[in-house]
Amino acid sequence: MPVGNTGCWGSHTLAENEVGRWHIGPSMLWIHRLEHEWRVVHEQREDPFESASEVEVPVGEAEDEERGIVYRFSFRKTSRRVVLTPALADRPVIVRPESALTVPAGEDINLYLSTPLWLQVRVGDPEMLLVELPSYRPSDTWFGPSTREGELCYASRTAGRLRLADVTLLPHRAITVARLRNRAKNALLLERIRLPVQYLSLYGTLEGDLWTETITLTRQEGGDLAELQIDKRPPAEVGKTERIASARQQLETGLVVRAFSRLFSSR
Repeated sequence: MPVGNTGCWGSHTLAENEVGRWHIGPSMLWIHRLEHEWRVVHEQREDPFESASEVEVPVGEAEDEERGIVYRFSFRKTSRRVVLTPALADRPVIVRPESALTVPAGEDINLYLSTPLWLQVRVGDPEMLLVELPSYRPSDTWFGPSTREGELCYASRTAGRLRLADVTLLPHRAITVARLRNRAKNALLLERIRLPVQYLSLYGTLEGDLWTETITLTRQEGGDLAELQIDKRPPAEVGKTERIASARQQLETGLVVRAFSRLFSSR
């Protein structure tokens, strides 16, 4: 299942005692096949914006397992096939615009939001999920009007942008276009936006970039609630795409979500 022109994702084969190495953004991953065991070693590097996209299967020599966290999985007999696929985060991601942004009443804007990917390791045929690891573990953040009301989310390390040209495309991050429609009678001071990535699918372009469907958040009344709608595909400007991962959760029709920070104010 190749995605665009990058060979990092998809299916590879390892003979017994062979090791594969993947370098995707800030993540280094070594997968070692033994007769009765799969061994996965994960190292997260310090630079969250590293742009590497490399795979070597098999590598010449096994890496030192002390370099990262080791995950071991025991089998009666291992098979040759190993599959690496990208996935969106398992809970919402909070993204900020470059600076606080006012959306006047009646206005629509598009924001380009970048979120980190998880790496899923599967083996065998049919495939079995061994482990799921963040390409770069984002920090936790609370989103809600109080410590009693809200939810635990991830905090993105990149800012939302108003133009695609200002977005840095990285192999370990996906881009979502969020269309904000302010139909309330008052302006919205946008300081944080909650992106519900668990409802989104993941698509690859011919160039190897990763996108989700466009989402629309319609704010009808003054406040932080908005109706969430999801398009069928990424925006047309992306070009031809292929779906490579389905949404973790199914969206309810007409779902109203807490979409904006309680730091908003009207003017």
